[in-house]
Amino acid sequence: MRKLRMIVAFAAGTLAIGCWTLSINPLYFESDLVLEPGIVGVWGDPQGDSSATWTFESGDETAYRLITQESDAPEATFEAHLLRLGEHLYLDLYPDDPEMGNEFQAGHLIPAHSFWRVSLGKDELTLDCIDTEWLKTKLDSGLVSIDHVRPENMIVLSAPTEDLQEFVLKYMDEAMSGDPLELTRLH
Repeated sequence: MRKLRMIVAFAAGTLAIGCWTLSINPLYFESDLVLEPGIVGVWGDPQGDSSATWTFESGDETAYRLITQESDAPEATFEAHLLRLGEHLYLDLYPDDPEMGNEFQAGHLIPAHSFWRVSLGKDELTLDCIDTEWLKTKLDSGLVSIDHVRPENMIVLSAPTEDLQEFVLKYMDEAMSGDPLELTRLH
């Protein structure tokens, strides 16, 4: 439980609580991973904040490196994995070690996974995640059951990968936020 509280503190402090749901475990098993060379490049929203970019670089055989940059904020880097569940492509993000505070502080932070449904075209990348209000409502009503904790008014999934995949396959169509991040290839 204490580790989960540290995950939440990390997320709240560095991610400013976005629409995504955090998970202790990845959404993928190694055998689920796929490579999509078309994701490599610099993506942004030329109609919105053109200074915010997502840059995917080739990584090892099963991973990509994602560098996110927002206007005046320092860049953030993630290990990114693509996987296919059912007929959809998903992105699992896991932050690289943050360079913040000192070693003692960094030793108290535990990164977590976030996952996104992906639609990838030649020059379009759309990412959508679980609507946290949908998840909260379904968990509170007992209509959805998945291992989780709720410190600090957040939901952190603690289910094993197999249960996460079952959850996504069963609920993702209705659970999506409906407010996807729509990016266009810049380079």
